[in-house]
Formats: sequence, structure tokens, C-alpha cells
Amino acid sequence: MFTIWNNRYIIGIAVLLSLGLLLYFLYSGPSASKGEVFNVVLGADGFEPNNLTINKNDTVIFTTTKDKTFWPASDLHPTHGIYPEFDPRQPIEPNKEQII
Repeated sequence: MFTIWNNRYIIGIAVLLSLGLLLYFLYSGPSASKGEVFNVVLGADGFEPNNLTINKNDTVIFTTTKDKTFWPASDLHPTHGIYPEFDPRQPIEPNKEQII
């Protein structure tokens, strides 16, 4: 048989579960900082810009105006081991873009 204490117990559990779900959705949602988007173009004279500082959550879009493919990566081929997440793992075709 339900008493007033049982009802308070059930309400307390419901409140705790609600708070837990609220905290879960607040902390598991997308980051508040979307970051900046940078375009890097490989042309006849090299990369433009030739120096770039990026932060976590920033996006870099690589393109080329040359008539051949290129492969941007964090260090020398074939290891690309300094920052492997930066390696697109395939060459970028002319007039295509690679978002990293």
C-alpha cells in the first residue's frame, strides 16, 4: 500500500533521473565553439596562406589551382605520423576540396 513516504520516494527518484538526463544532454551535445574555417589553396607559387595557426574545432579546406593532384599531410610521406588525423589518406584532385 502506498503511503505519503512512498510517493515522496518515487517523486525524488523521478527528479534525480530528470536531472541526470538534463546533465547528460547538456554535456554530450555539440561543442559551443564551432571554430573558424580556413581555406588553403595550393597554386603555382606554393600554399596561400603560407603560414596558418589553427585551434581545436577549426576547419581547414584544402584546394589546388594546379593541374595535378596533391596530398596535404602533417609530415613526410609515407608515415604522416606527427598528426595522422590531419592526413586525408588520398590525393586531392584539381578543382576538388578536402576538408580537415
